[in-house]
Amino acid sequence: MENDESHKSLFAKCVGMLLEPVPANLNAEMAEELYSNAREKTLGANSEQDFIDSHKLIERVLELEGISIELRGLALIFSAMNYIDGRGVKADPQRALKNLIECDKIGHEEGAFNLGLFFEGRFGKIYPISKDFNLAAFFYSRSIRMGSVYAITNLGLLHVGGYLSVSNKDLGWYLLRYAEMKGDIVATEAICKLSKRF
Repeated sequence: MENDESHKSLFAKCVGMLLEPVPANLNAEMAEELYSNAREKTLGANSEQDFIDSHKLIERVLELEGISIELRGLALIFSAMNYIDGRGVKADPQRALKNLIECDKIGHEEGAFNLGLFFEGRFGKIYPISKDFNLAAFFYSRSIRMGSVYAITNLGLLHVGGYLSVSNKDLGWYLLRYAEMKGDIVATEAICKLSKRF
């Protein structure tokens, strides 16, 4: 009888431990491992199943609480790219956009930049969401405030190309030269090409 009571007590203790929330540091370690495994699966993919498995790992990362903004942001971008390319999941630009917006909302530095790319139509797909260069410029500006040199280049190109409702070519050239000075090779190449045209 006493033995039976101790088993019940031990069982209750085990169930209680299972119901307790997972410590945040354990979630962080688990998330990093899952993210790393997802990247490896995608980079070494030999079949569609590898992409499916990779995407499932990323979704598990996004379900965890208490992980860093950096890792959550990277997982959101990874998932968004899967939805853009239809890699491991059915292509879904709306879901990709939702993930990129969430990435920007949590303050990840690449969230705004990728939203700029999305609205500029730079991901090489025809979206049911129309291009919006002014919205792209808005997100590039946000990204610049977070320190992105690539966003400076892209915003400069939008101005020089006259894609914005209020384009300023002088500002565009200034931004391209500034990005070149900061070491962006894309800005250097753009200046060379555009100098021949203008």
